[in-house]
Amino acid sequence: MKTTGNTVLITGGATGIGFALAEAFLDAGNDVSICGRRQQKLDQAQDLLPGLTTVQADVGTEEGRLALFDWILANKSDLNVLVNNAGIQRTIDLTQGADALAGESEIRIDLEGPIELSALLIPHLQDKPNAAIVNVTSGIAVRPSVEMPIYSTVKAGLHVFSQLLRKQLEPVGIKVFEALPPMILDTELNPEGRKAAAKKHGPPEVRFKHMHVPTSAQFAAHCMDQFAADIYEFGMGVSQTMLNNKENSQTIINNALDQVIIQRCSARKFKSDVPDKDLITQVVEAGRQAPFAGLANHGRSDFRRFFVISTKSPVIDKLRAACLEAIRHKVKAYEAENNPAMAGLIKVMNMISEKGLPPWNAPWLVIVAERKGYPAREKEAVSYCMESMWLKSTALGLGMQIVSAIADLEGDPVVKEVLDLDPEEFVFDACQIGYSETGFRDVPREDPKMMLTFIE
Repeated sequence: MKTTGNTVLITGGATGIGFALAEAFLDAGNDVSICGRRQQKLDQAQDLLPGLTTVQADVGTEEGRLALFDWILANKSDLNVLVNNAGIQRTIDLTQGADALAGESEIRIDLEGPIELSALLIPHLQDKPNAAIVNVTSGIAVRPSVEMPIYSTVKAGLHVFSQLLRKQLEPVGIKVFEALPPMILDTELNPEGRKAAAKKHGPPEVRFKHMHVPTSAQFAAHCMDQFAADIYEFGMGVSQTMLNNKENSQTIINNALDQVIIQRCSARKFKSDVPDKDLITQVVEAGRQAPFAGLANHGRSDFRRFFVISTKSPVIDKLRAACLEAIRHKVKAYEAENNPAMAGLIKVMNMISEKGLPPWNAPWLVIVAERKGYPAREKEAVSYCMESMWLKSTALGLGMQIVSAIADLEGDPVVKEVLDLDPEEFVFDACQIGYSETGFRDVPREDPKMMLTFIE
């Protein structure tokens, strides 16, 4: 698409992505008009961008579309670029029956609107140089949300419509673009749903603090680059990943896991910021779902326990003192074996005995207690648990560091005092979790070397 010298109409252009696109097109040297239902918002947009032309119109109704079409012919007859951006999003629970559909219609505004407005303008656009139609859909078009069934359906419909319209209009020289935004927070889309999510899961600045969430302006700039390169179907970040893998959900899972594995590292330093308890609960849930030795604890449901302890808690000092004493006891036993292969380990343990344990400087210490069973598989089971928690921590943008000293508390009376568990009945492992000060890896770790042998 030629991105300068156009006459552009953007529906729903007074706020959010529509406004950001309007600004981007204006900055690139285009004549830009926006429409919307709320005159106040249109006036505010024009105050911010005096170069805009505004028109009040409701593209979710037939009357509104026809009135807008007449306005275009009368005022912007050289229009050659239509951006179908107007839309609403609703969180809908259809178990409530037809009552759930009361209110504004996503079908009329998000699907009928762009289809019928495009149909009205296509004969007009055929006569214009560098003509284009841009449909703004969503990553939800290819990865639907169960909480937004109608919105997911109409965006999927607009996604298919864009593909078919592109083929139909190619012979007449009208280019059809589809822009799939990722999650963007600085819009007015679905305010009630966002309030409910914030109440349930915490405010977005906490939930998404360590995720890259682009602004509307950043997405608009990305759109302009894609238009200029004639990339007809594109997303950004996570929506681009969804688009690339829309035919194979297993591929999405696999690619995402590859990225987590590559980025995963053992954090050495942690920021003072305290991750929300909801994030830690998600990490613990990953550990709870990890494989376990079912036969070893057949018929029991209390074989895996989790304890999340603030590192500011006074019990931390008790745990550290007990771990240090356990290490001193263990090093004496190792020295008695007189095994040269253990020299390096003994040296490190003696250093810890003298200087104390390294600091636990993350905000949270998570202890996993796995009940012993017959046959004995508890140590393998707790390893699976820690592995799952490590992966989940990385996926949530958290750093994790194994605290292996806790494993030495098996049989220690401090377990009864602090955790109220029989120390003889459980094995333990632990990790500290927080926001890593050093970040994650950009490339795969180099060591250990790949030593792979297939035997057939």
